[in-house]
Amino acid sequence: MKHGELFELESFQYLQEKFGSNSIHFSISNTADSTQSDIAVYKNEYFLFYIEVKASHAQSGQFVVFPNYQLKIFEFSSRNHSQQNEITNKIIDFMNSDFDRFVNAGTRGENIKLDSSLFESWITKHYKNLCVKYFISYNDGFVIIPIEKFSEYFSINAKYRVKKSGSRPPAKKDYALIIDYLYNTYGEFDYIPSGSRLFVRINKSIDNFKFVCGNNSRYFLAHQGGNAYEVRNLSNTSNMNVIFSISIKKKQEIADLLKFKKDLMYSKRI
Repeated sequence: MKHGELFELESFQYLQEKFGSNSIHFSISNTADSTQSDIAVYKNEYFLFYIEVKASHAQSGQFVVFPNYQLKIFEFSSRNHSQQNEITNKIIDFMNSDFDRFVNAGTRGENIKLDSSLFESWITKHYKNLCVKYFISYNDGFVIIPIEKFSEYFSINAKYRVKKSGSRPPAKKDYALIIDYLYNTYGEFDYIPSGSRLFVRINKSIDNFKFVCGNNSRYFLAHQGGNAYEVRNLSNTSNMNVIFSISIKKKQEIADLLKFKKDLMYSKRI
């Protein structure tokens, strides 16, 4: 299990043990879909709001910007899940003022030196659109943060760099190819389809967690503990992204914790 996934699970367990009750319960997302937040809060089976999990150092949103080499400008990608707005326009205008530097950012990236309040506005607007009302992080203990106090708790910066598109569950039509490859490589093993995800148990040492099969599709065995792995389909594409990164700088304020408890009691369902 990856560090980020482990922290999500620990955060979920903390919330359930500390604040769960007969009427309040929490549900953790089991998907890597970035358009859905991490932990849903329910009261008497009715959805209240989401809590976004952020480790003490984490990414907090991104959007794709493509270079137009002919015009020497950057353009907001139509494939973004977020919408182009006045904040993205200001960031793109800043990058356009130094096109040659940013277009060669590569995987190392180039810092976007604008006022962090601009980045905060993008982040909070993005997560409000996902019905997020609180964040949970860690600073010598779990910290619950109202979205309107995001910049009080986190330092924020932004960078433009090349980033792989990540991974996703394999298509079910490719299960047979994957299972055949793993059988030829490791011999007998167990496979467990679960919703859109594919898990396997392999009782042999794994020499290479990445493999290729089918029409040159790339896969990865994500360790889940013991001899269990999840099969993930790796992306073959790289995009140039504006990426927001955060670092927690403040411990829990009691007033914000009390506000959270009050919202659990009195929030109206969505």
